[in-house]
Amino acid sequence: SSSSSSSPLRVHSGAAVQGWMRAAVEMLRGHWPRSESLYERQLVQAAGLVRALPCSYVITRDGECIGHIRMDETFDTGAMGCGCAATFVIVARHLQRQGLGRVLMRLAEQESAALGYHYMYLWTKDAVPF
Repeated sequence: SSSSSSSPLRVHSGAAVQGWMRAAVEMLRGHWPRSESLYERQLVQAAGLVRALPCSYVITRDGECIGHIRMDETFDTGAMGCGCAATFVIVARHLQRQGLGRVLMRLAEQESAALGYHYMYLWTKDAVPF
């Protein structure tokens, strides 16, 4: 089904993300089989932080976690100012290729600008299409 014909997306941030971290970790493990404890440790560490990096954002629809993005601080400051990085970008397999990755990236761009960052990297070491 098309993402435009389904229920509206909900964005969760700050403390509200904590309730969705298990589902986000499961999505990551399904795409990139790696240590569950590593994902859980890195994501849970970022969950619950409000307007500070690192932080996570989760999108849900109809009570299902369907996407996640984490933003981390980078330590390079150049002529363009300070930057941040988008990591752990994930979209549920059954909803890939419907623009949800774009939704997550736009959210990260808006939030990073609101936090005063001038540019954002996308870290994609083990990238797969979404």
